[in-house]
Amino acid sequence: MAGFAKDAEWIGMRIFMPASILVIAFGFALVEKGGWGYPFWIALALAAQGASALVGAGFLGPESGRIGKLVDAHGVEHAEVQARIRRIFLVSRVELVILIAVVFDMAIKPAF
Repeated sequence: MAGFAKDAEWIGMRIFMPASILVIAFGFALVEKGGWGYPFWIALALAAQGASALVGAGFLGPESGRIGKLVDAHGVEHAEVQARIRRIFLVSRVELVILIAVVFDMAIKPAF
């Protein structure tokens, strides 16, 4: 778990964050190239993807680094380490549900 926390910060900030920015940028480029405008389903997907990138950069990456440092200082069984791990997993699961909803939104293209 401790190794995962340390690796998650590095991978998140150097791989997932740039990938998220590219997805958003290519999303806007595709909409402009296709001339589709921004109906609700496109705006929702781009906003959710942007929010996911912000959560990753603002919370998940830095918190993973803090967890890694706490594990080094106190060990993985420390109460604060366990609480932070539970919190980061909760946020990660919520974010996963949101990203699955984005995929569903983009596949179904609902018309409201």
